[in-house]
Amino acid sequence: SADVVIEDANLEMPSIVLTRPTEGAHFNVGDVISLEATAVHPDAGVEMIRFIADGRIIATVNYCCDVCDCAPAPKATPFTARYEWNSAPPGVHVLVAQTILGPNLVLESPPVTVVVGGERPASLVIVEPRNGAVFGLGHAITIDTIGQDPESLVSTVEFFANGEKIGEYCFLCVVDAIFPPGTPLHNQIQWTPSRPGQYVLTAVGQFGPDKRLTSPPVTIQVEGQNTGPRLVIAQPADGSTVPAGRDVPVVAVGTGREGGITDVELLVDGRPVAESHVVFFRPPRADEEVQHEFTVRFQPGRHELVVRDLADPAVVSPPVSIFASDASGSFVTRTLPAGYQAGTAFTVRLQTQPSANVAVYVVEDQPPFTFGSPEDPNIPPPVWQVTNISHRGVFDPSTGKVKFGPFFDHEARTLTYDIVFNSVVDSARFAGVGVADGVAFPIGGDNEIRGSARHPADRQPADDFLTAEELTAYAAAWKREQPWPENPNPIPVDYVTRAAAVWKGGEQYVYDPSAGVPPFCWINGVSTTRSEDQISPPPLAGRAVRTQERQSNGSVRVTLRVTPAPGTQSFAVEEYLPARETVSGITSGGELTPGSGIVRWGPFWATDTPILSYVRSDSTATEAKGIVSFDGQNLVVHADTESPDEGSARLTGVDPLHDGSNQVSLEASALMRGAEYELQVSTDLKRWTSAGLFSTGHDIGFARDAAAAGAGARFYRAVRVR
Repeated sequence: SADVVIEDANLEMPSIVLTRPTEGAHFNVGDVISLEATAVHPDAGVEMIRFIADGRIIATVNYCCDVCDCAPAPKATPFTARYEWNSAPPGVHVLVAQTILGPNLVLESPPVTVVVGGERPASLVIVEPRNGAVFGLGHAITIDTIGQDPESLVSTVEFFANGEKIGEYCFLCVVDAIFPPGTPLHNQIQWTPSRPGQYVLTAVGQFGPDKRLTSPPVTIQVEGQNTGPRLVIAQPADGSTVPAGRDVPVVAVGTGREGGITDVELLVDGRPVAESHVVFFRPPRADEEVQHEFTVRFQPGRHELVVRDLADPAVVSPPVSIFASDASGSFVTRTLPAGYQAGTAFTVRLQTQPSANVAVYVVEDQPPFTFGSPEDPNIPPPVWQVTNISHRGVFDPSTGKVKFGPFFDHEARTLTYDIVFNSVVDSARFAGVGVADGVAFPIGGDNEIRGSARHPADRQPADDFLTAEELTAYAAAWKREQPWPENPNPIPVDYVTRAAAVWKGGEQYVYDPSAGVPPFCWINGVSTTRSEDQISPPPLAGRAVRTQERQSNGSVRVTLRVTPAPGTQSFAVEEYLPARETVSGITSGGELTPGSGIVRWGPFWATDTPILSYVRSDSTATEAKGIVSFDGQNLVVHADTESPDEGSARLTGVDPLHDGSNQVSLEASALMRGAEYELQVSTDLKRWTSAGLFSTGHDIGFARDAAAAGAGARFYRAVRVR
């Protein structure tokens, strides 16, 4: 939790100090550590305070005034922020508080060292630069360490970059003073890299006559000059493991553009899940960092994170791969396709992510129906056969198990094998274990595959038709976050809107993997009574915009304006509230699930015009995030934008669609009077080609750049043609 305190004071110099905890404080493992910091600037307002532990951001507390969200504190007014840190691991931790007072001024408090756990081992940490920092070539980088040992002092520290020594420093050699054992001491150097690239920084400290300690590594990126705008994900680190189903901070840093990279979106596994918008009173220079922070809850399994510049979709961060582990302790996650059909083999994927202390592990997976031979007429169906086993794995016919290993390390691996079969069954279940150092854990993830891949709403009866009863039961369970007998659970909103579109398109449907991943693989089948609303995967989706209006009592009315694109059948909305947020006055049948903090509306038909709104009691809380789903296509709910002036037109958004194309949105009041606009595309701002006309939905037009997938930088403009 985080609290904000505003005070008055007369201070002449800008300052920030970490007032709690105190230097050298001890805590037990599991204790909640109260952090408190105060910042003030006599000539400007303080916008926020960050709490940093061992070089990583653990919390950001914003000041919010009564007029606008996240504005700075009044000039010369101290801003005190508090945060309860309840996840401190055992060991020695170096805490600092940091505030950004303007584009050219960053203040950091003196460090405070605390100990979590019963013992106080020697420690050496790099406190500057922080992990994931980006520097321009030729920039002099300060590398600062803090070393502490209860039995001695750190005397000399050697510094290394990618394993090569780059410097050495001895604080005690130049300071004429006596320090008692246990005193935390700084040793730092300045280093200017000679070439661009990624550098892993480490430090080795000498403690007393016979103790040497190596710091945890810090990874930085040095970019060549004039490389243009760039984004990197600073947290979490590539290859790291995060808890599944819990809030995980994601931090991205943008540099290289005059005015800053201020508007970005986060994509998880290719799907946009959140946006970040940063406003500056004075635009930052191109060499100054702009930091964006997100909070995400991941499903168990491996995920790829990417951050993209909303102003220029060609500016994309290098991907970061993470593994979300569930609380059961399982280190193997199985991934199965949504379904299978006769005559088509399918692949089983087993993602391993053992912990760092594992010495040896094996994996045993148990697919169904593996006894017998598909060619043996004496063996009744079904019989499944295992082929194409990766990583020198074997199939054991005596037990029906697919066996991998032993692996004498703790490296992550993606193990695979294929299944071919002589018949299709409605449902088949997998079992298996991962065994690490003699302890067996059940394999997590998918454990069931369904023949013919019916939509999970198709249950009573399961007959390749989606009826009104099935659709409404499925939508009600989604809206109330109730468990559903068929996976996936909890029910995804895109599965609901896809089911609604299939029902309106004629009820009968087929599973077509060529149409895309679920839920796009479910399309209306050929019928003798074809409906005019019969659908195929939608070429366009739509747009949703969030506006906020402050009420006289201090609360905030939040309204979501949804505009479906022409051809869209249905839509639904999920709004993700900040932790512990309370809301009231939810309109249009929306429902709040208190446990998850999600408000759900819909599904609605594209011709509906519901007013989706609610009232937030806490006007200072972080803005909510949301997803709007059109016929199975999920898009981020965008922040409010001003409407164009009468007679003017403006491109307002570029949204990636599931097939790799881009949906481009245009706001123009002239659209309501029958005007037509053409979308034009360029890769160099010199040669422009037509991508077709904008389809009109009220005062918003939608067009699709079908050639965007893998095409690199794309520039768009709208030209009025009638």
